[in-house]
Amino acid sequence: MSMKAVFEGGTIHGGEVRVGGFKHAFVTLLATAVAANAAVEIRRVPRILDVTVLLEILERNGARVHQQDDAVVIDPRRLSQSLIHTELSRQIHGAIYLIPAFLARLGRVEFGSMGGCRIGDTTQEGSRPVGHVIEVMKRYGARFRHRDGYMVGETDGLVGTTVDIRGFSTSPHGLAGPHCSGATKTAMIAACNATGPSEIIKPYRKIDAVVPLDLLHQLGFAVHRGADVVSIVAPQCRNHDGISMELPPDLAEIVTYIAAAVHLKVPITLPSVSRELCESAFWAELELLHRIGVEYTWQNDGLVVRGDRTRVRPIDIDVTCESIYSDHQPFFALMLLSAPGSSRIRDEVWKDRFDYASKLRILGARMTVPNRGTLQIDQSVLSADAVELHATDLRAAAALSLALIGVHGRNSLTGIEHLHRGYESFFPTLQRLGAEIKVLESADEAEVHDRTD
Repeated sequence: MSMKAVFEGGTIHGGEVRVGGFKHAFVTLLATAVAANAAVEIRRVPRILDVTVLLEILERNGARVHQQDDAVVIDPRRLSQSLIHTELSRQIHGAIYLIPAFLARLGRVEFGSMGGCRIGDTTQEGSRPVGHVIEVMKRYGARFRHRDGYMVGETDGLVGTTVDIRGFSTSPHGLAGPHCSGATKTAMIAACNATGPSEIIKPYRKIDAVVPLDLLHQLGFAVHRGADVVSIVAPQCRNHDGISMELPPDLAEIVTYIAAAVHLKVPITLPSVSRELCESAFWAELELLHRIGVEYTWQNDGLVVRGDRTRVRPIDIDVTCESIYSDHQPFFALMLLSAPGSSRIRDEVWKDRFDYASKLRILGARMTVPNRGTLQIDQSVLSADAVELHATDLRAAAALSLALIGVHGRNSLTGIEHLHRGYESFFPTLQRLGAEIKVLESADEAEVHDRTD
C-alpha cells in the first residue's frame, strides 16, 4: 500500500546532515564476499530495505549474518542453497548481483523477477534488464535455462575470460546505457572463483565497482588496474582473517542534500564527507556544481554548502557511465529551476527517467522532454496548494519531497515507500532541518487525518 507524506511547505532553516554508507558499494561488496567465500565485516552500513532484503536472502540460503550498530559481518562459508526467493528479489534491484555470486560459489543459481525502481525502457514497462548479467556469465562458462517460472543457471566451474565492456555500451564513443555498470560488476564477481586470469576491458570505473577490487586485494587476489584493463587472478591460498571494509559515504545522499541547500536556499553541512573521497569519486558532480555556481567549502573533513549564497547558472548536462550518476540527475534538474535561461539534461544511461518532471510541471516547473532521453529546463517558480503528487521511483520521491518543502501551502506526496530503499531516515532528517512533514502509513489514514483537522 502506498504511503503518504503531507508537507506544510515554505519553512526550513538548514543545519547538519550525517550521510550514511553507499548502498551500491555495499551490494557489490556483499556479492564479492559471497563469490570469494570469505567472511567480511562491512562498516557504515545503512539501515535500508536493500540491505535488509539481501541479508535475508543470504540467511535463508545458509549464510551467517551478524549485525551490530552500523556494522555487518557476512560469513558465506555455510551457504548451501542457491534460490534467490522471488518474494524478496522483486523488492530490490541489488539482488541481481547474487546471480554471479551464487554461480561462482555454488555452481548454481535459481531466480525469478528482480525489482527496484522501474526506470528502464517504457516499452518494457520500466523493467530493469538482466540479460547483460546472463551474457557475462555465459562467457565464464555458465549455462541458463527456464524451469517452472524461474531461470536456472549452472556451471561445472567458471573459467577466466576477457569481457570487453564496450560491447555492452549503447554509444560507440564511450560507456553509456544501462548495461555497462552491471556487466563490469558481474565480471568482477565471477572472477572471484574462476580458474585462470580474467580481464575486463574498458570497465565502468565508479567507486561502487572499485571498492570490491580493494576487497579482493585484501583477500590476496592479484589485481592489476591499468588505464583500460582490469585483470584479476585468484590466489592459491586466500587471506580469510580479519577482513574489514568501510563503505564510502552515499554519493546519492550527498547530492540530495546539496540540492536541498541550493533549491531551498539554506546552509547545510555534511560532516565526515572528505574532500579527498569526493574529488576521486564525485569529481563529475563537483565539476558541474562549480559550473552551476554552487557555493561550497571544505571544513574539518566535511562539506559546507551555502545554498543561501548560491546563484545558479544554466548549463547542459550529459549523463553517461563516465560522468555523473543517473541517480543524481533529478537533483540537478531541481537546482537548475532557479537558473536564468534554459538548461538541458541528456541521460544516456536511463533514457526514460524523467517521470518526476511531469510532477514538477504540476507545481509550475517549465520542463519538457523534447525527445527521448532529453529534458529541457527553463527558469521557474514553483507554487501549489492542496496538490497531491505521486512518486514512481526512489530519487523522484526525494526530489519531489524537496520541491514540496519549498512551496507554501499544504500538499502531499504518495509513493514515498520507495525512499526506504535508499535513505535510512529521510524525513526525520528533513524535519531536523526545519521542514514540517507528517508521514502517514496509508491513504486511508490520510483521509481520517484530514477530516479531524
